[in-house]
Amino acid sequence: MTDTFLIRCDANKKNGFGHFSRCLNIARGIKHKLPKATIVFLGDYNNVAAQLIGKYKMLKQEHFDSIDDEMNFTRDFDNFILDNYFIDQDYIDRYCTESMKFIKIDDFNDLNLKNVEVVVNFCLRGNSFNYGSKTKCLGLKYFPVREEFKKIRLKNISQFKNRVDNILVFLGAADQHNSSHTMVKLLDKVLNNVTISLISAHEESPIHSSFNNNKIKYLPLSPFMEKYFEKSDVVITGGGLTKYECAYNCIPNASLTQTIEQDEEVKTFSEAGLTYYLGMAESLDFKQEEVIKKLHEFFSKKIRRSLFDKGKYHFSTESTQRLVNSIL
Repeated sequence: MTDTFLIRCDANKKNGFGHFSRCLNIARGIKHKLPKATIVFLGDYNNVAAQLIGKYKMLKQEHFDSIDDEMNFTRDFDNFILDNYFIDQDYIDRYCTESMKFIKIDDFNDLNLKNVEVVVNFCLRGNSFNYGSKTKCLGLKYFPVREEFKKIRLKNISQFKNRVDNILVFLGAADQHNSSHTMVKLLDKVLNNVTISLISAHEESPIHSSFNNNKIKYLPLSPFMEKYFEKSDVVITGGGLTKYECAYNCIPNASLTQTIEQDEEVKTFSEAGLTYYLGMAESLDFKQEEVIKKLHEFFSKKIRRSLFDKGKYHFSTESTQRLVNSIL
């Protein structure tokens, strides 16, 4: 069994954190299965991502200026895992001619991947896409989740939380439309006597109390996100990977989407009862009253209970292991 892996992804303001996060989950699963495997991350990584790569005894390489230089470097590896939106068909086709195993993590099925050896699309709608690749890992049963989240899921799955005391707001590491503070203000209007925690990649003001007697906390983006999740009763997400993590952990969540492409996928997730759709972040400023109405509905026991039940039903606790076994 081959045991050298190059993973091409990014974790920066342009790409956010989700692509890297799911690749790291796969990498950790590979390390668990193959302790002696060499795993190198190729790309642009923020401080949190760099810390995590080091923490799990993996290596990182900055991206190259040319595709030729990148491919010369890649040829030293047995496996190439790609998870990046900003590539084109020519990039895919060139890697398909190489001898290493090519694994593509995909979301939108907008490229021809028939010559890719393994295609992974763990999205809810992944099963509906017609990939022509040799091996296909499609749907929620292949969701790559942090190992630490298994413990949270097993704890949460046994009991629904009737009372909401702790709300986590995380619209992504990029927060492309700077909507986080507006969302906190809207939550402050809707709720009373709760703690609203905002994860931000930037330096923020200290904890303060609001006029509704809610406690507002500012939390740094952390390599240990499970510490935030295990204390959260509900989460407001940016519509990316976090909504999957919430549903896996049976934590009721609502999504304020960041892009048009993401919006379409979130609506599908919402129709399956796995997130509550709040609309698009870019329109938040002039649709605040509509969003406030939606937040009131989201925090009802009926909606939260339904989201809890759907997460419990649709996700598999051992999905990461299943995906890693299929890749290997």
